[in-house]
Amino acid sequence: MTDDFNLPLRAPCRRISRDRRNASRRLALSLFALTSIIAATSVARAAQPQPTPKIEAIPKLQPIPKRTGRVTDTAKVLLAGDREHLEKMLAQYERETFHQLAVLTIPTLAGEAVDAFTRRALSAWKLGQPGLDNGVLVTMAMKEQLVRIELGAAMKKFISNDAVEAVIEKKMIPAFSKGEFAAGLQAGLEELMRLGRKFVVKKEDVERAKRK
Repeated sequence: MTDDFNLPLRAPCRRISRDRRNASRRLALSLFALTSIIAATSVARAAQPQPTPKIEAIPKLQPIPKRTGRVTDTAKVLLAGDREHLEKMLAQYERETFHQLAVLTIPTLAGEAVDAFTRRALSAWKLGQPGLDNGVLVTMAMKEQLVRIELGAAMKKFISNDAVEAVIEKKMIPAFSKGEFAAGLQAGLEELMRLGRKFVVKKEDVERAKRK
């Protein structure tokens, strides 16, 4: 009875073991075949000519004009007397507040965005007291008929984007649209100077910033 009981038990076990070996052998062969197919496909793809990646030309940026004063009029839109008047106004404001405001007119942006160009100019000219970042630059691009006001980082704490937009829309554009560029600049600058007085800088602040 012992043998009769054990034989049916051992026989299925042997069959299961044999099936497992066969299944493992079949799986190994299948994996080998799949690997061969993948390798052949990869070789075929590598042999095919690959498309040349498209390289977009980056437009060459025009150099920032040399700063000739507080008003650099490379577009020649201001009369000498008007330019001198604006220069004196901005110089007096800097003596009173230590804030540096400047104007730059250019004939064209040559494809560059006005905000990017103005940021480059503000940085290149190093407007503002060293260590205080209290400069302001007004850029006029004549061909594109665009005006941009860029504030130094410290100035942005006291003059909001909405205020800057209001200066352009309400003070500058009405005069610019009539070709009165000096009048538009003066009106806009006067409002910027008024707003800038919220940022109080003293002589000792300037000296302290220079020592850092």
